[in-house]
Amino acid sequence: MDINEAKKIVGNQPRWALQNMVKALSMLPVLNTDEENKRLEAAKIGLRKK
Repeated sequence: MDINEAKKIVGNQPRWALQNMVKALSMLPVLNTDEENKRLEAAKIGLRKK
């Protein structure tokens, strides 16, 4: 996944929102759906690239 795909998934979110998203989705990853796992990966990429 590249930065453009990540932006399509999570949108144009501020850094604090991406951090909160990563924290929330990382709490209990066993319960995440495939879509939520993609959102988690995209948010992590968005945090690395900003």
